[in-house]
Amino acid sequence: MPTPGRRRFASAKPSEDELTTTTRRFLPSDAAHARADEIIAAYDEWHKDGKPPRGYKKAVREKDKAERAHLQIEKQIGETRATTLAGMLAKVRCAQAYAEIRRD
Repeated sequence: MPTPGRRRFASAKPSEDELTTTTRRFLPSDAAHARADEIIAAYDEWHKDGKPPRGYKKAVREKDKAERAHLQIEKQIGETRATTLAGMLAKVRCAQAYAEIRRD
């Protein structure tokens, strides 16, 4: 129950489990705004006919193929039992790389 005369959740000295944030709003410069307009106009021009550019479908197929191979390797690493310290460390490095990719 809050003490009379004090705001709830306010404290004289912040503790380790408190976090203070400041939000500021910055407006882009006129040059940045103009560049953004150029990029949007270029995208609209590129996308107006609704067809993907030449080679796009092939690139997507190749990306999907590479992703399937990556997932297969990931699965094999996960299922392979580490029998040495070096093997265990290699699995840890793979797990760290996996966590970094998923975080991005």
